Amino acid sequence: MTQHGQYDMIGKSEPMQKVYRFIDQISTMPQRYNLPIILYGERGTGKELVAKAIHNYGPRKTGSFVAFNCTAVTETIAEAELFGYKQGSFTGAGKDRKGLFQAANEGTLYIDEIVNMPLSMQSKLLRALQEKKVRPVGSQQEESYDAQILVSSNKLIKAAIDKREFLPDLYDRLNVAQINIPALRERGEDIILLANYFAEKYGTLLGRHKYNFSEDANRFMKLYSWPGNVRQLESVIQGIIGLRTDNNRIIVSYELEERLEKIPAISGITIPLKSREEDIQYILDGTSLPDHIRNIERDICVKLLQRNNGNVMKTAKILGIARTTLIMRLRKWRVS
Repeated sequence: MTQHGQYDMIGKSEPMQKVYRFIDQISTMPQRYNLPIILYGERGTGKELVAKAIHNYGPRKTGSFVAFNCTAVTETIAEAELFGYKQGSFTGAGKDRKGLFQAANEGTLYIDEIVNMPLSMQSKLLRALQEKKVRPVGSQQEESYDAQILVSSNKLIKAAIDKREFLPDLYDRLNVAQINIPALRERGEDIILLANYFAEKYGTLLGRHKYNFSEDANRFMKLYSWPGNVRQLESVIQGIIGLRTDNNRIIVSYELEERLEKIPAISGITIPLKSREEDIQYILDGTSLPDHIRNIERDICVKLLQRNNGNVMKTAKILGIARTTLIMRLRKWRVS
């Protein structure tokens, strides 16, 4: 257990506790049970990290952990990589080579993004799983293997079956157990734990003191949706620390925003600016103090936004608030 999590992972949230409990169950199973598992999760959520934890703390931890990514691979490449090949079986095959199934013998084979595997290769994979044997390319002989099979996908395999992009029989063979890896936006305070972990990690690599986050930076990180999940959070913090040119060790919200994908400035904004008479009127017509304060806040925000030609990031920086906060307020005020 780490200080802020388990199985070499960072996270104390309830969604992560479910992941830990699942690994607890798998780790107590005997090696001969050999349970296939599907790991679901958005990109960047750490599916391979969980797969490694299942291996490292399970009955096959003394064997090898071998990973293969199905993204943008052809049937020929997938077959040669997974099953191996014999010398002379194709151009460039200068000597016999074992496939990943046998490299993972007595260990774990992790097949990442399996929905991207070509259909023609899926039928060969199904046979290999059923027979517990593989046939190297160019060979007439099948070879046995003994490996735990873990696969992952960033989308539901059933949806790929409906589109006739995935074999139902292969899904049935793999779908013995499954686990959902939570998105970062679902993990609450884990966001701050991870951010501080990455800040310490990259600060240490540069020989600097530990970096801290301002309150507005913490608010921003918990509010932001993080479509790229943990991987995106790490790369943003790595970029901020790596490109720092001063000795300031406090990371603030606008630095995070600048490293993220830029939201286009709001163009064609129509801002109903009040005349001096109207400004006086809403004070005289019995407006309550909270409404009066909100009106003043609105006027300041929209007038400054107009002066900055609709640039939300620049306006939020001047106001000292997160960009997402300003966007939400503009939506609330129906400024578009």
